[in-house]
Amino acid sequence: MKVKNETILLLPLSNVKKLTEIIRLLDNELNWKMLSLIAQKEANVTELIVATKKDQSAVSFYLGKLRKAGIVETRRNGKNVYYSINEKVFNQLSNYINELVWKLSN
Repeated sequence: MKVKNETILLLPLSNVKKLTEIIRLLDNELNWKMLSLIAQKEANVTELIVATKKDQSAVSFYLGKLRKAGIVETRRNGKNVYYSINEKVFNQLSNYINELVWKLSN
């Protein structure tokens, strides 16, 4: 398949930077652990620290990046911030990855 100048893998060039950021986020074991945990139920930073056995700065840093990318959402309850999967964005991302893998394997 010939790729036109304005697209890469059916993605507009204007979205390539965002896609690169998301791919980098997904190339991180801690992020996958946290996503797996909060896909099951929302969790706060303390719960994620205990579950991942990572320090607070690492957990908070990557949660911030996941939130900025729109992959996770937050809900405040008093002093606690609870994180959950942004299902719409995560489903779109999953569909895109599945489509890409399917096209590359056929």
